[in-house]
Amino acid sequence: MARKVTLSQWIREALTDSEKDAPISMMSLIHMVGTAEREIHSVKFGNKQWTDTELGQMFQHKAESYCQEIPGVQQFCLLAFYGNDPEPQARHPFLINGETDFGGMATEGPTPNGMWAQGLRHLEVSTQLMLRQVGTLFETSNRTIELLGKQNYELMKENRDAINVVKEMLMDRANNAHQHTMQELEYQRSTEERKRWLSFAPPLINTILGKELFPQSTADTALIEAIADAISEEDIAKLAGVLKPELWGPLASRFGDVLQKKRLSAGSTHIMRGNPEDDAAGD
Repeated sequence: MARKVTLSQWIREALTDSEKDAPISMMSLIHMVGTAEREIHSVKFGNKQWTDTELGQMFQHKAESYCQEIPGVQQFCLLAFYGNDPEPQARHPFLINGETDFGGMATEGPTPNGMWAQGLRHLEVSTQLMLRQVGTLFETSNRTIELLGKQNYELMKENRDAINVVKEMLMDRANNAHQHTMQELEYQRSTEERKRWLSFAPPLINTILGKELFPQSTADTALIEAIADAISEEDIAKLAGVLKPELWGPLASRFGDVLQKKRLSAGSTHIMRGNPEDDAAGD
């Protein structure tokens, strides 16, 4: 569809039309009544300098004022005259909406032609009212759809931000728990290593100094515990087949005491680190 040309735009083209043989001399506004033309207003160019905007507003006002009491859509035409030519060399038809409210009074006569004219006028008014209602409904629907779309976008953004916050909190919590577990394992490993090295201290010091600084029983116990920690129960069973019974008897008793202490210590540690849900269920 071609772009609609306003009165001011058409007047600007008519004033600057270089294809005409003479400069513009006059413009006339006429009302089209069927095939008849009725002159409404004319402007002769000469002393006063007009702009296209001033002329467009003036002719628009003249046309609207003329048909304000005439029902229906009225057709007007703007004519441009050049030089001394009595015939217009440019025309621009346009429409103006007249009276749209039907007050019940009509000037049509009680004849078939009057009935036809009145019916057409009623149809025109009804059509205009219907188109206004449809336009209002479309405009309201567009505003409602736009508002709902904006609200949905804001809700989706809020939900996405909330999910990101929860994910960050869960990741921080998992990282903290992992770091705490690693610190516990590191502390446990260092404690066991320190305990093992300290167990070697009594017999090592007695050997280095060449005298019994620590009681021999303490040194023997530390040595037995260090050996029991370093070897497995299968290795201890192998020693039973290698050593003589008179040597294996006392040594087995000492190994048994150390292994029993280890089992008791491991069981208490398992109970301390148990799952609270299992404790609550009686497991």
